[in-house]
Amino acid sequence: MPVLAHVPWQLRASRLRQQVEVEREAEEIAVAEARRLGAALALPLGASALEAVRRAVENGEAEAAAAAAVPGEVLAAEAEPMLARGVGVGRRMAAVAMPKRLQRALPDIEVVRPRAARWAAAHAAELVRGVTDETRAGVRAVVARGIAAGDTPRQIARMIEPVLGLNERQAASMARAAEILRKDGTPEPRVLQVVDRRADIYRKQRAMLIARTETFRAVNEGRNDLWQELVERDLVEAPRVERVWVAAMDERTDDICEQLDGERTTLDGEFSGGYSGPPAHILCRCSLVYEEGPTR
Repeated sequence: MPVLAHVPWQLRASRLRQQVEVEREAEEIAVAEARRLGAALALPLGASALEAVRRAVENGEAEAAAAAAVPGEVLAAEAEPMLARGVGVGRRMAAVAMPKRLQRALPDIEVVRPRAARWAAAHAAELVRGVTDETRAGVRAVVARGIAAGDTPRQIARMIEPVLGLNERQAASMARAAEILRKDGTPEPRVLQVVDRRADIYRKQRAMLIARTETFRAVNEGRNDLWQELVERDLVEAPRVERVWVAAMDERTDDICEQLDGERTTLDGEFSGGYSGPPAHILCRCSLVYEEGPTR
């Protein structure tokens, strides 16, 4: 069961310093990763794909249009390397915070072990499926709204490429904006220009959201992986290791993270709400601190 306990201010300060370091490092990684993800989300359509989309739109087949516009898995080439890099950073940060005797016992601290590599591959596949499904849902939303608004197949098909890489809510917002502009008599080239510019902003926002959330997840996974390795090498006893949830505790901290802050559990235990660890939600900035206690 998770444990909440009063802790001396010195220990609390040490935990917060570690959390700040995790947040700083993860944010730096996320900014770089967001650039890569943003480029991957902005998928250009070739002539054959555009023609397939146009035919699907003419037939009123939103699903076929989505499949033609997003034929493969979005972010497939970027997700796993991003997570692996985050795991490596997490391992290094965990090592810095642990006793020197344990640091010396692990010469290859930043090497991603098979266990962590399997996690990165499995979670990357899950992430790729989710992003791809959301991107296709965005295309379907544009097609459905265009048909309902009475737009021509050409107009609808030309709207799809600018909104590629957006999720359903973002794509629907772009379709609504285009609809309003056309009703106001805005020339079609100007409509597409406005949509493309706004969509680019949305794509960058989406890329940063994904990068921040998943980078924090990977960094925390890396920290956990290093402590699991210590146990496997009999350098620490699993029952002595406790994980402490540490929230950022500022104006952006939400109720979920505030309630979890300071909660303790075992190396393989769960926190309140069934969380195995951060992130508790999208853009969660929480981290875990690992501490050795007395033999139980």
